Amino acid sequence: MPQELTDVWFSGPVEEAVKTVTEQNLVFLVYLYDDSEESKQLDAVFQDDQLMATMKSKTIALKMQKDSQEAKLFDQLYPTYQVPVVYFIIQGTIKDYGIHSMTSEDIINKIDKFSPAIDAKKKLEEVRKKRLAEEEKQAREREMKRREDGKLAQETQQSLQDKQNRLYLEKVKQERKADEEYKNKVKEQIAKDRADQMAARKAEKERLEESKKQEQQNAIRSTENASSGGYWDHSNLNIKQLDGCSLRHNFSSSDTLANVTDWIDKMRTDSDMPFKLFAQFPSRNFDIGDEQRTLLELKLCPSGTLIMKPIKNASTAYAGAASSASAFASGGWMSYLSSATDAIYNSVSQVGTSVANYLVTPTATPEHGRRLGGNTSSTQPSPAHVGASSSASSNRNVNTFYDKKYDERDDDKRQTYNGNSVNHE
Repeated sequence: MPQELTDVWFSGPVEEAVKTVTEQNLVFLVYLYDDSEESKQLDAVFQDDQLMATMKSKTIALKMQKDSQEAKLFDQLYPTYQVPVVYFIIQGTIKDYGIHSMTSEDIINKIDKFSPAIDAKKKLEEVRKKRLAEEEKQAREREMKRREDGKLAQETQQSLQDKQNRLYLEKVKQERKADEEYKNKVKEQIAKDRADQMAARKAEKERLEESKKQEQQNAIRSTENASSGGYWDHSNLNIKQLDGCSLRHNFSSSDTLANVTDWIDKMRTDSDMPFKLFAQFPSRNFDIGDEQRTLLELKLCPSGTLIMKPIKNASTAYAGAASSASAFASGGWMSYLSSATDAIYNSVSQVGTSVANYLVTPTATPEHGRRLGGNTSSTQPSPAHVGASSSASSNRNVNTFYDKKYDERDDDKRQTYNGNSVNHE
């Protein structure tokens, strides 16, 4: 701000003097003079050194002639009633004034009077500025602390997020590892199961091949023994029941067919339905005359297969010619005709069987293993069966029970075992 001081008086424009007073918070001393003796008297008072020192340190002093342009401008702001006059202005307000009769001490006292207030205001302003500066400093510190706290919170949150991400990745890795281990175990189990299945199939195949080979060897051996007139002391019979299940027993070659029938009656598991027997390989029926023949005579040694066939419309398994009369008496012409037909059929069958026994050598067909759902037995026939008298055996009629419900069976329904029909008439 351009201003110019000549001694103690401000030489710049009035506006600059007012602005300087406001900025520096000093006493604004305005001296208006003219050419009168009173003005000259005040001029002499302002020449005092102590007053000049006080004015330099505590005031902005402005000296204006009454008719000057500055005086007219000042008069517009502060009306002037007499000249010479001295105004003491504080913050734009005239606090006091003096006339030509004032001394230098009076002017100094007035200046000092208003300076404490100015100093107090100045101090207050300094305190205010200091407080503002402190508040600004505190605000900056708070802002810095807030930023640091925010940064720390952000870092903490980021660290927590990173930790959670690591835990999640570790969990995912463990789950993947567990899944991989589980898949490997499943693959190993599948491979083991396949290997076990292949080994089982291979063992089964080898067993079947060995069984087939053994059967072939047994068949060859049986054929050789039969052709050479060999003798067997046992008969391993495989008996097919009415429900398809098998019974297996090792009989003596001297046992008769009646002994076999008695053993079947005790050991059968299918039902109590009357039956009669016929053989396979070659296929042939047995008549009543075969009951007392031994298994060796019937070509069932060393092994054979017997098929149980249900009796449909007959009162006995092996009808003889002697029953024709009783059938005629009890059942009329139809029963007599049926009995006669059975007698003729059994006679023809007996002749055919006898011829076949001489012409055809039976082939042993031992059954290896147990048929699914079948029953086998290794029980030896009781001595009562083995040593039964011929009279008791001859009087035994194998199936002599008549059941009406079996008469109602459909003759067209035929049972088949192992691909061979068991209904041979």
